[in-house]
Amino acid sequence: MHVAQCLDVINWFKNNGCFVIGGVPTNWLASTSDSKPGFISVYNDYDMISPWSVGRCSDSTGTDTFKKSYLIPDLAYCNANNILYQPVVFPGFSWSNWNGGAQNQIPRNKGEFLWRQVYNIQQSGVSNIYVAMFDEFDEGTAITKMADSYY
Repeated sequence: MHVAQCLDVINWFKNNGCFVIGGVPTNWLASTSDSKPGFISVYNDYDMISPWSVGRCSDSTGTDTFKKSYLIPDLAYCNANNILYQPVVFPGFSWSNWNGGAQNQIPRNKGEFLWRQVYNIQQSGVSNIYVAMFDEFDEGTAITKMADSYY
């Protein structure tokens, strides 16, 4: 999709009374890596931005680095441009339930990994989050109690 097409869709919904939330790439602000260049006007047109961050960190140290590299600059940009900001958190990750990949690829650590993400978001001044996911048992991201081993 091109920028003009995206803006047309967003504005159609906004003109019809909708609040539009954009699920955007993690690197939306820099327009690098997982983000297409030249889409900042699209991102600026959303009422709220929710960057997808599942798998972007895998432990508390990475979560703290993510806060400094993404949460704080993203929030500052959104605040300066009157866009609401909704970061994504996830409890852990593993392909092993789906395709036999490594168990506990991103360990849950009995909830400590998820807690650290939520703590960092709260400390950054963000008042809401999107919790990924409620149903993805195949990826080990389901937000339910899960065993940490096959024993």
